Amino acid sequence: MTPPWSGPRGMKMMMMAGKRRRGNHGPGGHRSQFPMGPGPFFPGKPKVGRGDVRIAILHLLSEQPMHGYQIIQEISQRTDGVWNPSPGSVYPTLQQLEDEGLVRSDQRDGKNVFSLTDDGADALGSEDQTPPWERMAGGMSDNLLDLREAGFQVGA
Repeated sequence: MTPPWSGPRGMKMMMMAGKRRRGNHGPGGHRSQFPMGPGPFFPGKPKVGRGDVRIAILHLLSEQPMHGYQIIQEISQRTDGVWNPSPGSVYPTLQQLEDEGLVRSDQRDGKNVFSLTDDGADALGSEDQTPPWERMAGGMSDNLLDLREAGFQVGA
């Protein structure tokens, strides 16, 4: 007996079945294992606001000049790896800040090193914003941070 998927008609059936089988698990449609959200014990990553990258960059550059990758690493370090901003959010924000005259870039050792301008310092002072990493750290209790650290040690 010939299997039903052999021949030209069977190939069409297989292609149709593949489309149906993929369901919500195809590109852009991954289904979460928690259909109603992760729940109170695993709240997920903290939500990063739209302006948080901008505020974080201004705060970091008020301390010292940095290049883009250094900014990404510093944010990740200050949030204990909870927030890892992507280059796709940091570099366009740096470009926008430079266009607005709030930061300037200089070439040093083949890297664009950004520093805060006087206008950037004024903008940071007028915004009355705490650094985003301080808000994120305040959202996690000490017990949860200890549990997270213990989990990292077990996994190491």
